[in-house]
Amino acid sequence: MLAGSEFTQQVGRENILPNVEAALKRAREITAAFSGIGPEVAAVQERMSL
Repeated sequence: MLAGSEFTQQVGRENILPNVEAALKRAREITAAFSGIGPEVAAVQERMSL
């Protein structure tokens, strides 16, 4: 049902998992790899700050 949906395209097939345990494991992987906002976003925020 989700295979061809826009939701799948937005979230990414690798982030749709069969159960909560697998989803929590994936969340830990994403969190461990996250080092903050990207440099592009930081630059935009810096230009927009008052």
